Amino acid sequence: MKEEYKEITCDVLVIGGGGAGLAAAISAARQGADVLIVSKGESGKSGATYYDVAEIGAYNAPEPGQGDSPECFYEDIDRASLGVSVPELSRILAEQAAETLEYLTGLPGGDRVFERVDGSYKVFQSCFTSRPRAHVMKDHFRPLLEVLHNEAAKQGVRVMNGITVAELLVNCGTCCGAYGFDQENGEVVILAKSVILAAGGAGQLFAHNMYPYDVTGDAYSLAYQAGAKMANLEFVQMGIGVAYPFINLFENYLWECFPVLENGKGERFLENYLPEGVTEQDALGDKRGHFPFSMRDRSGYVEIAVQKEINAGRGNRRGNVFLRLDTPEMRKCLNSDSQFSLMWETTRKWYLDKGIDIEKTPLEIACFAHAVNGGALIDAHGMTSVDGLYAVGEAASGPHGADRLGGNMSVASQVFGKIAGEHSALRAKEMTGAQANLEDLDRKRSFWRNLHLPQCRNGEDVKKQIQTETDRSLLIIRNEGQLQKYTDFLNQLKTQCLKGEEEEPILRWQMVSLWHMMNTGLLMSDAARARKESRGSHYREDYPELDHSQNQMAIQHITN
Repeated sequence: MKEEYKEITCDVLVIGGGGAGLAAAISAARQGADVLIVSKGESGKSGATYYDVAEIGAYNAPEPGQGDSPECFYEDIDRASLGVSVPELSRILAEQAAETLEYLTGLPGGDRVFERVDGSYKVFQSCFTSRPRAHVMKDHFRPLLEVLHNEAAKQGVRVMNGITVAELLVNCGTCCGAYGFDQENGEVVILAKSVILAAGGAGQLFAHNMYPYDVTGDAYSLAYQAGAKMANLEFVQMGIGVAYPFINLFENYLWECFPVLENGKGERFLENYLPEGVTEQDALGDKRGHFPFSMRDRSGYVEIAVQKEINAGRGNRRGNVFLRLDTPEMRKCLNSDSQFSLMWETTRKWYLDKGIDIEKTPLEIACFAHAVNGGALIDAHGMTSVDGLYAVGEAASGPHGADRLGGNMSVASQVFGKIAGEHSALRAKEMTGAQANLEDLDRKRSFWRNLHLPQCRNGEDVKKQIQTETDRSLLIIRNEGQLQKYTDFLNQLKTQCLKGEEEEPILRWQMVSLWHMMNTGLLMSDAARARKESRGSHYREDYPELDHSQNQMAIQHITN
C-alpha cells in the first residue's frame, strides 16, 4: 500500500494503561524488558480504574490476624463462581492477594492508597463474601493509579497515548505485535516479542453503563480475532445505580435500611414482580449481600422489577425510577454494629459534596452494566491460548465465574498483572526479534482503510443505536427472540460497514472502536444464547432456573 506507517519495536507491548496494564508493565520492566504501553486514552488517567463511579474503591485481601485466610478467600471466590471459574486461577488469586497489598503499600506514596482507622486498614464486607476483607480506597481507584503510574515511569516504561489497536499481528501461531491508528488517522505497527492485553471490558457497549468512553470491548474483539479461546462473556456484572444527576454505583450495604422503590408516578412497584412466596423484605434483604444483579438468591427480582418498570415506560421523564432511604429501618441501622453504620458517614458526605442529601432526597436509579466476568481464557502465567498473547484485568477470564466478589477485579488486575508481566518478559529474553507477516499486514491495512460507516450515518448515531439495542437485549432480561434480533442487527450493521461509502469521513480510531463494539456484542449474544439457563449474573426469562448440567464454561473461538 502507498500510505506510510510508523513502525516501533519493543520486547513487551502492553495494550491499555489502566491498573492491570500498569501492573503488568512494571513487572515486565523489572525483569529488564523494554516495555511499551499503548493506550487509547492517557495512561494512568483513563480506563475503568480511573473512572469515578463510586465513593470508594475496594481491594480484597485476607488478613489472617483478622480471622481470615487465603483458603477462606478461595472458598468465597469458588462459591460465587457457581461452577464456571478455573479453580487453579482462583486459588492463585486468593493466595497472592495479600502479597500485592503489601507490595502496593511499599511503593512511593503507597502508604496513602488505603484508608486506615486507628492504625489498622479500614475494611468492609463486600459483595458475595463471608468476611470483611475489602480494603477501602477513597476516590475510587485513583490513588492506586497514581502510585502505579509513577512507578512505571521510574522503571523506564515507554508510553504512547492516543493509540487505538485495530488488530493483533499473529505469525505462525505466535502473537508478534499490533496494528492500529493514532488520533490523526496515522497508522502504527508495533512489533513485540510478547503482547499483554489490558484494554479493559465492554461497558460502553451498553447505553446504561458505568464506564468511560474508551472501554468499548476492544480486548475481547482483538483476542477473538487473533484466535484466542474466550469464556464467560455471558456473565456481565449489572446492578442498581444512581442515574441522575450523575452516575454512581449503589453500594450493597445501603440495602440494609430496606429502601422503598417507586416509579415515576410515586407508586411502589416491587411487589408486582415478585413470585408467589417471595416478599419485598425477602428480595431487599438478599440485596444486602451484593451490589450486582444475581439470580443466586431472591435479590434478582429487584433489578428485574426496576428494568421491567422502566421498559414499560413507567419511569420519570428521564426514564428512571426512584429509591428512598428515609425508612424506619434507617435509624435502627445507624444505631447498630453493621456495615451500614460503618460506611454511612463516608457515603453521606460523598453525596452531600455532590449536592444531594440522601437522608431526605429520593435517588433517581436505573440498572447499569458494570464489569464483565469473562474474556480471553488464560493459564497460570496469564497467557491465552495464542502463544505470546497474555490477558490481564477485565480482558481475562478464568479467575471469576457467574458472580464475582466485590473488590476482586482490582486485586486480580494486580496479581495477574504481576504474573503476566514477569512471564512475558522472561519469554521475550529467549526470543529473537519479532517478525510480522508482511502479506498479512497488507491485508489488514487494506481492510481497515476500506471499512466505512453506512451511508447518511455518523459515528455517534451508530454507537447510540448499538447501545440501545444492547440494553434491550442484554441488560438484565434476556430471551431467545430478542437475542436473535440483536445478533441479526449487528450482522447487518457489519455488512453495511463493509459496503459503506462515507459522505463525511470518520476518524479511523472511531471506526475501529465501533467495529470492536459490534464484534464484542456478537460474542456476548452468542454466549448468552448458548447458556439456556439462569446462573448468577446471566438471566434468561425463557430459562429462569439454574441447570446443573451446564456447570462448565462455554468456550468460544475461531476454528479453521
